[in-house]
Amino acid sequence: MDKDLFSGSRPFDLSADAATVLSSLNQAQHAIHIRSLEHTILYWNRIAGHVFGWPEKGGDPVRIDADEQQTLAMRTTIEHGRWRGDLAGTSIEGARVTVDSRWTLIRDAGGEPSAVLIIDLDVTEDRLLETQSLQAQRLESIGTLAGGIAHDLNNVLGPILIGAEMIKRRTDDEWINKKLSSIEKSARRGADIVRQVLDFARGAEGELIVMQIRHLLKESVTLAERTFVKAVEIKSEIPDELPMLTGDPMQIKQMMINLMVNAKDAMPGGGTITVGAAHVSLDSAEAVRISADGKSGEYVRIWVRDTGTGISDEDLKKIFDPFFTTKSRSQGTGLGLSTVITIVKAHSGLLDIETEVGKGSTFNLYFPALIEAREDSVSEPAEEETSDEEGEGNCILVVDDEPFVLEMNVEMLESFGYDTLSAENGQEGLEQYKRHTDRIDVVVTDMNMPVMDGPTMIREMRSIDPGVKIVAVSGLPKDQHEAAGADIVEIRILPKPYTSEDLLSEVRTALESDIGKATTTETKTAPDGNELSDTKFDELFGGGDDWT
Repeated sequence: MDKDLFSGSRPFDLSADAATVLSSLNQAQHAIHIRSLEHTILYWNRIAGHVFGWPEKGGDPVRIDADEQQTLAMRTTIEHGRWRGDLAGTSIEGARVTVDSRWTLIRDAGGEPSAVLIIDLDVTEDRLLETQSLQAQRLESIGTLAGGIAHDLNNVLGPILIGAEMIKRRTDDEWINKKLSSIEKSARRGADIVRQVLDFARGAEGELIVMQIRHLLKESVTLAERTFVKAVEIKSEIPDELPMLTGDPMQIKQMMINLMVNAKDAMPGGGTITVGAAHVSLDSAEAVRISADGKSGEYVRIWVRDTGTGISDEDLKKIFDPFFTTKSRSQGTGLGLSTVITIVKAHSGLLDIETEVGKGSTFNLYFPALIEAREDSVSEPAEEETSDEEGEGNCILVVDDEPFVLEMNVEMLESFGYDTLSAENGQEGLEQYKRHTDRIDVVVTDMNMPVMDGPTMIREMRSIDPGVKIVAVSGLPKDQHEAAGADIVEIRILPKPYTSEDLLSEVRTALESDIGKATTTETKTAPDGNELSDTKFDELFGGGDDWT
């Protein structure tokens, strides 16, 4: 490369040893280039050509359309002689590039600014990892915040649910009962929303049940019709009959919401979203085509089709990567489709995409069908009969720091024939238990309380009576309850908020249970015969920091 290449709008020249210098620069591991004061690239080395997409063997000067950040960097370099910072841009091929850039001013023989020597380090991957780490920390913070909000909301919803049920038991007025049923329904809906927020924020696995997907799909369509802009038309191709499947309704609903929002965002000018389902049979070849580990069999196929922009081949390779998004920061975090594929895999499902740039995309999801299961064979668990005298004088110690929750639980238990004692924190609960150990049959306690929390109180009670029967009330998602307490059988876990029947059922189960009668204060025995030390108990329940 001869030095005519470096002629710019201002005088710029190299020494007679230019060829040697340029050869050395080409061996450097940094992207090095020389830029005129008007943002024309006069020289670049091999690495710079690779990073920015310029010809690696050099060529004619490249004119750069400087953005605001580069303009500021040039101004600072001319004024102060140097500048350093991150620059984000796009290569000639369209790839996003971020560099740690160092600018140094070059002056001519007369001392006037002539050009700028720029040394760049490609930090695209590093910055992406940093962004992902910050996003993950933000999600963790959201999960913590959601737990705190859920605690407060559950303490509001709990008394509403129990209070409405208690009033219904005391009146035969049809109008009052109708209004109370509406209150109960709204409170239960609020409780479901709280659980969904907690499950999603904390990544809970949820509960798999035999379900009819048709109803959930129709709910998703109705939700989209009510919330999406009028320019987006929603069409339904959901048949009246579909096989049952095993799934977690909350997760599948979240999956459908994510797919439909993604479809809407792919049609900024409006368009049509079609949601459909069908019973299909896949042979081995078709199943493997969809996914390498796909298996032949009967499936419920669900599709979400849009008439949007479609997905390029390049983006198609990355759309399920966490934090990958083609949207602006205000539109998405890049977690929507990542969540979708996670849910599909958790249900042993398959996912296939049909897309064409400029014409739209279709997401096809396949969930294993339960051919032998009939819709009319799936019913709600039979409600247990309750009697005003079911308590038969059994004494329940109720411990909760929320006055309304405490009062409502005590009144409800007494209305069913139980004797009660109450305490507003773990310390008071422990003192009550010490005074009335022989009288108390079951302890119902919140886990997050001031002065002394639930786990600490339970440990102290166990030191007095290893066989104490506990119903622990917590805002933890159900799967986390099971993971934490499944092998500590003498503790019943009741997720908040709960109904009067929920609480009565747990108390009833605790009273009828003979397990948990440990013979020493050092160990507790699990169903599989393994002994749990107090240290293990501390690991599972200690500190109370994670309980809401």
